[in-house]
Amino acid sequence: MTTEHSRECFRVDDLLIDVGAVAVWRGDEQLAVPDLSFTTLALLIRRAPDVVSHDELVAEVWGGMAVSDETITQRIALLRRALGDDWREPRYIRSVRGRGYQLVPVPERAEGRAVARIESEAGDHVAAPARTRKNAGRFRPLLPIVAVVAVLLAVSVVVLNRFSSVPEPSTPASLEPGVSAAELVDRAREYFDLHREQDNERAIKLLQQALEGNPDDPLALAGLSLAFSQRSAKFNQPIEWAGEAEGLARLAIAIDPTLAEAQYALGLALDAQGREKSALASYKRAVELDPRHLRALAAGAYVLKVRGDLAEALRWNLQLLQQDDSLHYVEVQIADTLAALELNPTAEVWYEKAVTLRPDNLFAATAYAAYRLSRGDLTGAETLIEQAVEAGVERPELFELRGHLAAMQGDTEQAREMYRQAIEITPRSSAAERLQVLAVREDPDTYGPEAVREIEQIDESLRAGIEWPPAAIDLAILATAIGDQSAAVAAIDRAIDLGYRDSAWLLVDPALADLREEAGFWLLIERIGERVAGEREAVLAADWLPPGFLDPVR
Repeated sequence: MTTEHSRECFRVDDLLIDVGAVAVWRGDEQLAVPDLSFTTLALLIRRAPDVVSHDELVAEVWGGMAVSDETITQRIALLRRALGDDWREPRYIRSVRGRGYQLVPVPERAEGRAVARIESEAGDHVAAPARTRKNAGRFRPLLPIVAVVAVLLAVSVVVLNRFSSVPEPSTPASLEPGVSAAELVDRAREYFDLHREQDNERAIKLLQQALEGNPDDPLALAGLSLAFSQRSAKFNQPIEWAGEAEGLARLAIAIDPTLAEAQYALGLALDAQGREKSALASYKRAVELDPRHLRALAAGAYVLKVRGDLAEALRWNLQLLQQDDSLHYVEVQIADTLAALELNPTAEVWYEKAVTLRPDNLFAATAYAAYRLSRGDLTGAETLIEQAVEAGVERPELFELRGHLAAMQGDTEQAREMYRQAIEITPRSSAAERLQVLAVREDPDTYGPEAVREIEQIDESLRAGIEWPPAAIDLAILATAIGDQSAAVAAIDRAIDLGYRDSAWLLVDPALADLREEAGFWLLIERIGERVAGEREAVLAADWLPPGFLDPVR
């Protein structure tokens, strides 16, 4: 990572940037700009007036380290916040869609006398930037005017693992020897954003080290909460970690109620526990505090869709797209929401866009394949699944989808093997219920009692407050397998109450074939249709819908 700078001074509008001292001044006020943000600013200055691409930022700022586009977006957001810039009317940094970022003012070399005058106005601070930054106290992000967008994978809470702008470190990074708490938090975020289990553990160690020095650092507490939630939600460790995450997030909020990242962390912890209603409230609060918090926007949009608030989910997703069209999952979320609204021609446009623009994005391929499968297009689904398999990434969602395809093709052995592989990757995968259904069908006397016990456990979790609609669908397929059709109908009815709206999948799901013989099942399909129609009408009447957005060809 680039951290060394030559002795250079530049004027950028009303700012004086002392590259050698790693300091930014506005008049006699030194701005709190963390080191990584400063390195980004220095690169933009040196390349001005050229646009700096994402690849160039990765090479120069992160030293070629593997970072996501969203990490770069977050870093630019942090830099803008430190400078007091507004992305809507940029004074210093402009986003050039599809290309990168550009400095708005033309930088000028600061003459020696100008620098001397600033030093004179500011006393001895320029000569001792490290001491000034160290004693600057906790930096709090400016609270923007409330506005609003959004998620995954996610795919699920997990997939989206969900993500947005990060508040500034509680203490500006120190230039003195040794590692400051702010530097530990900053580096932990970089590891966290790689979304790999070993890097998540590295982030946890760094955050714990930061909290040893300052147990009341709200940003470190929020960061540790996020990493614990990711342990549980993405890396299949015990759900208790999500409970630990909730406690840390609530502590961070008690220390600093204005910290959007803490509200987002609380939302993710609740989300990982299946408490969708409460999670959504926290995501909304995070967006109120920081309308540019992309992760909270994305996660909130996903949960809105899960809860059946389809029109609002689409609105959040479109706002997310307007704020940053480089996020890998936004096209998929828009497509999934449009599909749930049964606006299929436009949904297909967005699925095609996602797989065309991001051929390496496994989630785009699997989401489109799931859509094709739910519409009975087995050939189209199989083609997309094969493309995802060729990418060589093993995800439980992909194996589960391959299991569904095999089951719909009548290949029970292949379905069983695919479900087994999904469970090997993620023991909590709903493929476990699918595998159990196949076992009950083959030997009801042996496996029927096990299915009954599983039904009781799922029912208990729903009664205890789990608000995850697919859990109720799992309950329905198990009840169908043991021949309890009335219980299966009641379970789907419960899923609809929780927000389930995917009637297309219920009509083709091989595990529900017997249930489709029941009159009660078709009343449920009608009930879903009524709710979707209401959401669709809200979209068609919305003043926030871009002109021509629903045209199938754009």
